[in-house]
Amino acid sequence: MDLKLLWGDIHVHSGLSRCFWLWNREGGDPDDLYDKLEKAGLDFAAIVDHEGHMKDEDWERLKEVTNRHNKPGKFVTFLGYEWSTRVKGLTEDRNVYYLGDDGPLLRGSDGRSDRAGKLFGFFRREGIEAIVIPHPHPSTDFFTEWDHDPKYQPVVEICSDWGAWEYFGNPHFCKDADFLPGKFYQDLLKRGLHLGAIASSDRHSNLVGVHQGHLRCVYERKIPQRSNPLGVRRPRIRLEGGFFINPINPCFAAVYAEELTREAIFDAIRKRHTYAAAGAKIKLDFRVNDHMMGEVCRLESPPFRAEVFCSAEGERPISKLEVLRNNQVIHAVKGNARKVSLEFEDEGIDERETYYYARAFQDDGARAWSSPVWVICPSYPDLSLHLVSSKDLPERRLRERTERLLSGRTGIAVWRGEHKGRKMLSVFWGGETDRRCVGELRISGFHRYFVFQEGFQVAADLFTDDGTGVVQWNAGIGKEAKGLSLIGVPEEGETLEVAIVASAEGEPFEVAFLDGSLFDLPSVGASVRW
Repeated sequence: MDLKLLWGDIHVHSGLSRCFWLWNREGGDPDDLYDKLEKAGLDFAAIVDHEGHMKDEDWERLKEVTNRHNKPGKFVTFLGYEWSTRVKGLTEDRNVYYLGDDGPLLRGSDGRSDRAGKLFGFFRREGIEAIVIPHPHPSTDFFTEWDHDPKYQPVVEICSDWGAWEYFGNPHFCKDADFLPGKFYQDLLKRGLHLGAIASSDRHSNLVGVHQGHLRCVYERKIPQRSNPLGVRRPRIRLEGGFFINPINPCFAAVYAEELTREAIFDAIRKRHTYAAAGAKIKLDFRVNDHMMGEVCRLESPPFRAEVFCSAEGERPISKLEVLRNNQVIHAVKGNARKVSLEFEDEGIDERETYYYARAFQDDGARAWSSPVWVICPSYPDLSLHLVSSKDLPERRLRERTERLLSGRTGIAVWRGEHKGRKMLSVFWGGETDRRCVGELRISGFHRYFVFQEGFQVAADLFTDDGTGVVQWNAGIGKEAKGLSLIGVPEEGETLEVAIVASAEGEPFEVAFLDGSLFDLPSVGASVRW
């Protein structure tokens, strides 16, 4: 059956969310918002108010309104809500959608559903047809503890009114966000998760489905400014007068489905037949070896090559079309026409799993990102990170061991080990001082690596990773240890080596440990091999 390209916005807030009233003094009726979403020319939509803001009677009202506006074949609505919890003192948000007319309102404040893994477990035990879509936004530590279940969490929202979260520093990512490197969509792909891309507005106003300029905010908030000697500065943000809204809006969930019904759209999202669009309804078709976006292609025997096709059709001329392999652009064409396409053969596959995705740019800045196609070559060596959840790491044990070793002294501890056959290095520091830990890692001999921050505080501790092996930080020192955990896959025939330089703002640490034993960490640094 031919698939239909359907357009939706499944992240809209009504007046049932308290945050709606930060920008509005009237309106917010879910009935009215669904009417506006349909009139805006969308095929499907969902109002997902905050579970922590809704009373039980509000949830019943939202169910009634959502189901009444569902008109299969004309305009489809989904019952859902935004679920939030606190992880290590920071907010983590995911949107929950139900296939049917009913579903439980699970609350992040309830110990039975205060982690995403508990949500997945509940849906599985109760046989509930649900989809969970995580999304980033300002002032959160996104992906802190990444619980994942591919059945329930097939895609991630990579663009909204807050900005784009393709990679750290990408154009139009939220300027008042406190995000650190390692928290973006490309990082999840690098870690080996099969997650498709989708977008929606996260709109908090009566103006839905259309472009929205600078929002007027009815409250003030200040984020203290800190200067980062590593060269990264977070500006002082006053929300008096509004947030810095993503200028390329509205944002759309683009889905290739068999028909305009709840069942067909749910099935398409689960198959990752989705892409994200911002600023315009750009039609995007992306295929690798005749597999469409979101699919997995297996190559059991040579030749190991990828035949790539991509086509983009915009509302205005397409200025550029790019294809990325493992987060790096490998092919690009410039254009000046409403429709631009490319086709090429890639013979650069040299490992067991390789992923490709495309992005298209309109001449006015609007853009679209496809879900990846993963190419699996079982006969090649496995060079993936095998890193689904940071909860699998021995972080808590090593932090506690570091605290015991330091016994109140200002010091640093380096721990070597392995994680699922991958090399692991953890660096933790702590003590009683008002100084900060300033340090750098230089990693060599790697094919791929990933660095987690452990215990870093949003807007207070700073971290950079240039992606080529240079990691720097400037973070507080306290009684509770904090640090970094590195997972690395060495190049064939190479030894992973990490050069470490760290100090308490230029002063040497009182003590330093390597694998629990005292060692000398001179001011010029030390190299660690394993």
